[in-house]
Amino acid sequence: MRWSAGQAKTWKAKRSRLDCTSVTLALVLHDWRLVERIVGLTNRLGCALTRLDLHLRDRLYHATIDVTGPPDALRRLDAQLTRLLNDDKEMSR
Repeated sequence: MRWSAGQAKTWKAKRSRLDCTSVTLALVLHDWRLVERIVGLTNRLGCALTRLDLHLRDRLYHATIDVTGPPDALRRLDAQLTRLLNDDKEMSR
């Protein structure tokens, strides 16, 4: 999925034998505080963060996040991320 204003969300999934899925998110954010919200949301939905990289380039925050969890929890996480990124886009105007 792609958003305007430099925002992008890339979702790559891999399944394991334990009925958990590993997902790599590549996000472009205007506000670094969204990373805190994403970490809290991930834990609240029963998923686990395995990696988090955050870099500032051109006044945008580029985050790469690896998440594992049950497929249903990752689906809910995707829906919440879509809403958070849309709010970030609106607030940056």
